Amino acid sequence: GVLCGAVLGEFGIRGSAFDRACALGALESLAGYALDDVMPRVLEAVSGDLDAESVCALTAKDIVVWATPRGQLARFEQLESGYVPQQQEEKNVKISKEDKKLYGALAKEFAAEKAAKKKDEKPKMTKQEEEVFNARLAEEEGVRATVAAIKESAELGLAVLSSLCKGNRKGMHAHLPAVSRLVWPLARAARRLVAGGVKATAREMALCCSCRLSEQVPEALFLVSESPSYSNLTPDDAANVRGGVRALVADMGGYPLPVESFELVFPLLRFAVENPPVGSEVQDLALKTVAQHASPGQAWPSAGIIGTLVGVMVSNARIRKAAGDLALKHAAQLQPHDVSELLDGCLAADPAVRSAVLDCLAGVPGLPGPNPHEYLDATLFLLAHDADEGVRGKAVE
Repeated sequence: GVLCGAVLGEFGIRGSAFDRACALGALESLAGYALDDVMPRVLEAVSGDLDAESVCALTAKDIVVWATPRGQLARFEQLESGYVPQQQEEKNVKISKEDKKLYGALAKEFAAEKAAKKKDEKPKMTKQEEEVFNARLAEEEGVRATVAAIKESAELGLAVLSSLCKGNRKGMHAHLPAVSRLVWPLARAARRLVAGGVKATAREMALCCSCRLSEQVPEALFLVSESPSYSNLTPDDAANVRGGVRALVADMGGYPLPVESFELVFPLLRFAVENPPVGSEVQDLALKTVAQHASPGQAWPSAGIIGTLVGVMVSNARIRKAAGDLALKHAAQLQPHDVSELLDGCLAADPAVRSAVLDCLAGVPGLPGPNPHEYLDATLFLLAHDADEGVRGKAVE
């Protein structure tokens, strides 16, 4: 405990670059023989560093400011004074007789170099303009420092998680769900700010999976975690996502994954199921793979799976029945208070979807339970007066 506290403290991962490197190495060693003891303290220590909300709070302008070299304004045209620096280009490079005599054939090249230096010189400003310029520089330096601090914190948290994965790949398998819940939201919020760290951590997490995953899988997981929809992917990225789904299925070898490994890769399968543009072959493959993970008695993330399936039932008539059948299996594993996704589906525009979701709702064990969901009675009341006779009948039962 004392050693762990030192490693996670101001002279460990919070210290100098040298201290940090030593601390990460120590964490890797600690994970090898005391992972279950170390893990709760580590997650508590770095959860703030991996706060996706902090990254989400950064605007695109903040990122541009951060990427702008010190001493320059990110956008000169936005100076409050209205001053826009102008750089005059010299159309003809003049060569003095003295330069020609001294440098001979190189005289023209030398003169061009001097002209370029003159071109790079800052335009002269009035005193008032200079004051505005410096004030904006100071303001942007504050933004730059904030972004840099958030980036440094996120990269530190990711480096810590990577060290744990390297130190004990087998032991980290049990902790993949907790780690996934920290890493994937950060990927979506990162705006490429910490893309390198997220990708590196994803690769380490993939090596902790129950089966050896191809490199395509963590790459595809990063892409789908970063992009909310297929339309945001470039053609190359879209191809990598499709390849990632195929690689995952091949890596599984026809067998279902343990719950912990499934939670790691579920975002990729969910993305493929929810986005028809991936192609019917890949979509069907992903849905079939999700369907392998519905056996009773396992702690599957059934509420999240049902949320995905209900969305598919609403938007994709082609696989509606298959999605409904799978949702029914997972509904049998829900707790009465975990029916929010089903209640949302009860309000779908298509009566066929409302009817299928009511079947799922009826399959939830112990519903309504000792503490009924706050919207359960109101939803059933609405459906009991539904325009569709079949829906009305099921709601009243």
